[in-house]
This record gives sequence, C-alpha cells and structure tokens, in this order.
Amino acid sequence: MRNRLVLPLLLTILFFSVGSYAIEMEGLYTVEIEVSDRNRETRLDAHKKALKEVFVRISGNIASVHHPKLTAAINNAGRYVQQYQYKEETTIQKSNVLESSDLEIKKIELKKLYLVDLFDRHAVEKLLKESELPIWGSSRPSTLVWLAIEENGQRQIISANDRGVVKDIIANAAKYRAIPVRLPLLDLIDHNKITVADIWGGFVEVILDASARYQSQAVLIGKLFQDKDELWQVDWKLFQGKESQHWQSKSGAVELLIASGLNTVADRLSIQYAQRFDKSGLGQFDIVVEPVQSFEEIESVRKYLTNINGIKNVRMLQISANSVRFMLNVEGQIDAVMQTISLGNLLSLQESELSPVEPDSDVMKQHKEDSWKPYEIPFMSYRYIHH
Repeated sequence: MRNRLVLPLLLTILFFSVGSYAIEMEGLYTVEIEVSDRNRETRLDAHKKALKEVFVRISGNIASVHHPKLTAAINNAGRYVQQYQYKEETTIQKSNVLESSDLEIKKIELKKLYLVDLFDRHAVEKLLKESELPIWGSSRPSTLVWLAIEENGQRQIISANDRGVVKDIIANAAKYRAIPVRLPLLDLIDHNKITVADIWGGFVEVILDASARYQSQAVLIGKLFQDKDELWQVDWKLFQGKESQHWQSKSGAVELLIASGLNTVADRLSIQYAQRFDKSGLGQFDIVVEPVQSFEEIESVRKYLTNINGIKNVRMLQISANSVRFMLNVEGQIDAVMQTISLGNLLSLQESELSPVEPDSDVMKQHKEDSWKPYEIPFMSYRYIHH
C-alpha cells in the first residue's frame, strides 16, 4: 500500500549554525501539502500543488510553472509521483478563557492531515531539460537574513533563538524555494558588533562585518514596519559578492513581504548556480588544483568533482609536484559549474588562464586538436582547502 511507505526527511532550514559556504539540501523532491480529507479528488489536486512546488525548487525559477510543457505536466501530476503517504499531525493551542472571575488557560488540540508526495527525480529533470529550463542541484549557497521589525514603538532583530511567528514565516518561505537560510545568533559576539540601530540606519559596512562569521554567500537585510495607513512595508537590501540590490514592498500581509525577499534571493542565486541544459551538448574545460600533497587528496578532489551536478565526466590528465590537472566534460553552463565547484568548502576558485602545453604532451593528446588552439588550453585554477 502506498500510504504505508516511509518517505525521506523534508528540507532542513538552518537557523543556528555558523559554518560551511554551501548546504546540501535534503528532500528536494518531497513535498508536504495540507489536505482536508483522503478523497481521490482532493489527492489529485494536492499532487498538482506539490508538483508546482518541485518545479520551482528544482528550476530555481518561480515562473517556470507557466512553461507549456510544465503546465501540461502539472495537469497530469499523478504520473510523476513515485510514492505518496498521508501524515496526521496534532498540535496543542493554548487560549485564555474567562470563566466566572478566573482567567483559565485552556489547551485545544488541533489535528491536521497532510499528503506527502515523493516525485520521480529522473522524470522531473528530463522534463526540465526538454523544456530547456535550468536544473539547480542540491548543493546550494546559504543566505544570512538580518531582519529588523518595528512594532508598537519597539524594534528588534529576528534571531535564530526566536520562537515567534516571523521566524516560522521565514522558514516556510525558504522551504518553498529550497534555499538554506541562516538567522543571526545574536550572541555576545554579535552584540559586540551590531545593534538594531545599525540595521535600521542602513550601516552596510557594520552589517557585512558582523556577517562574516556566518560564511554565507548572500546577505539579506530587511526593515519591516507599518506605514501611516497601517500597511506593512519592508525595505530590502541584498548583497552577494560585489553586487547589491535594493527594493521595497508593501502589503497587508507580512507573509507576502517576507516571501518577496526570499524569492528575490532564490532567483538571483539560481541564475548564478543552476545549470541550463541546451542543445549544444557537453562543454569541456580543464581545472588545475593546488596544492595537493597525497594521492588521498587527489582522489578526494576527483570524487568531489564527480558528484557535482552538471559534470558528466572527470578525467585526470597530469600530476606534478604539488598540483593535479583534470579535464571536465560539462552539460549546461560552464560558468555555473565553475561557481558550483567553489561551494563545497573543498576548492576555492582563483583565476582563469591560458595554459601553455607542449604539442606532444599527454595533456594535448587527450584534447581534440580542432577544439583548442595549439599551446593554449584554457583552465581554471582552484586552491585545495586543507582541513
């Protein structure tokens, strides 16, 4: 019976750790949809909603669901479901009830029913490739969110230790787009570097300096407040490397404003890291990794490269005193693959060069002579990060 199958763990959104540049996202093809009952029509409708979410997660593009091929697939979503099961969840809600002259806290049980879908990864990726849409792998850069809120004359920064509704809203928005999000710890180290006034005043250098310990690729800064019409307004600033973006949104719903910020982050990151598969086939380029000090380190690099989305083949060309050269066959955008290689906290991108190679060398023999100019084989240089 399908409803007895145990499905993989859903996405984990990180709010607490200080650490690696990229996070391996689990459960990208598993989606949980709240349903009212176990009827067939309800289930089929939930399959459609779930497949939409998978297309957005994997393509990194919220508009991808409007592609004609994907629209047709959504209307027949059941054929892409590999497994499904129902899950019941009971939560306790506390409410204050006034009985006679005493204020009593009453506990109310709330029961919810979810349909959990696991989609066929190969079928989904095949459809995206046929539609010439990007595929974003499971290794994704993290985003640090500094969100300050003004309410009832008080301002506060949302932290990893908060238990309020805003933290849950951030988690749900990040889960929908499948991006790893960090919230600041606001521990003694943070308090010595930054205050809510720094965020409210837009002191970017102070904020980015305080962000360095979290080692995130992107930093999202937000000010959330109510205007004179009592509409919620947010002022967002996104910093990614040397690039920045600024925009404002206004709505009666805080959920929509927070989603707008994380949607922009996901869109920007997916443009940089997602692989686009077109009709041109495989690309090819070399990388040189240094310094490597043992065959164990060389093998760890080879295995790491083999597991990167978009790299179809890894061939070792040359070993020198403290470096190793690989030739990579790449499907999709080479620039995106080069960026992805740097995400795993093992290799750090240094520079692009033209490598002079002797005509009769093993490196030259393993390249097609009509593919490259003689003596000029492009390669990317990466630094091996020793741990």
